[in-house]
This record gives sequence, C-alpha cells and structure tokens, in this order.
Amino acid sequence: MNITTIIFDLGNVILTFDSAKISQFIASKSGYPREEVHGFVFGSELERSLDRGQITLEQLLDSVNKKFSTAINIGEFYPVWCDMFTQNEGIEGIIRGLKGNKYRLGMLSNTNKPQFEFVKNKFPAVNLFDDYHLSFETGLLKPEAKTFKEVIAFYGGEPASLVFIDDLEANVAAARGAGIVALRYVSSQKLLSELTSLGLKV
Repeated sequence: MNITTIIFDLGNVILTFDSAKISQFIASKSGYPREEVHGFVFGSELERSLDRGQITLEQLLDSVNKKFSTAINIGEFYPVWCDMFTQNEGIEGIIRGLKGNKYRLGMLSNTNKPQFEFVKNKFPAVNLFDDYHLSFETGLLKPEAKTFKEVIAFYGGEPASLVFIDDLEANVAAARGAGIVALRYVSSQKLLSELTSLGLKV
C-alpha cells in the first residue's frame, strides 16, 4: 500500500509538556497537596470536557476555585495553563522533510483551544500541517474508535495509506485496530529510522 499521509500527535511527540507546573501553581495558592490537585485536574472528566470543547478554560478554573477554595483569576491562570511546552529535539526537521517530499501532513490531538492557540503562535512546527483533527473541535478523543474512523473517512483512502505517530501505546493500538500504520514515538531518531524503514522519504 502506498503511504500518502503522515499524522502526528501533538503532546509528547512534537512538543513535550509539564503539567506538574500547573498543579504546583494551584497547590501553592490553595495549600492542598500537588498530587491531589493534579488528580482533580488531569486525566479527569474535567480535563476531558475541556478537551472535547464542552467547557471553557474559565469554567475549568471555576471548578478548581470551588474545589480548593482559591480565588485564582483567568489573567494569572492563562499563562500558567498554556506556557508549559517545549519542542522535541529533531522533530521539526522530520516534519519539514516529509512536507518537502510532498506527503500530506495531519495532526490528531487531544487538546484544548487555549493551549493549541498558544502553541500555534509560539512554535512554527505546529503550523506546518495540512489538516488538523483537534478534539476540542471534533468532540472526539483518542483512543476512542470513532476518532480513528472519522480520520479514515476524512482522507477517503485505505487506512493502510495513513501513518499515525503517537507516544501512548493505547492510541497506537487503537489506530492499528482501525487498519492504520501506527508508530509509537520514543525519540526523533527512532522515528526517523522507522519512517525510512517504511520506505518514506524524509
């Protein structure tokens, strides 16, 4: 099968992130343990609702303030929430190499609007893609099967014409289950080797 499209995850593939900074900020304002704060915000239904586009960042912060008896305002919370990303070494070169060889590039990410808008402005690599499949716009999260079915339908070809790159095994397994060629991201060097092994020009 001829591979035509390469789809990247955002978090921990293109950009690493440190959500502990956010938890520590809230903990410092509330006196609650950082671990308790982290569990309330991240990997929770609250975060999933934000990533699905069902609530705003202001609504998430309102829930945080109520839970931890804080009075954090959105003006001080926004930069803490958004500015926690660092670009992975070597990844931009791979993306530009694929783009230069005329592959179609997509991004498939569980993300929220404030953070995505922030990283688009800060990191040029985020703007190199032809298509964006973002959870806050679609309402769909990885590794839900419907997420990958929608992506396959969007491109219109055979699933095996798509390569998907993600750092989480659950997402990789779900993509493979839908017939997509899926690679687990460990490092840019390993990814380059795997893409080359698939016969791609990078």
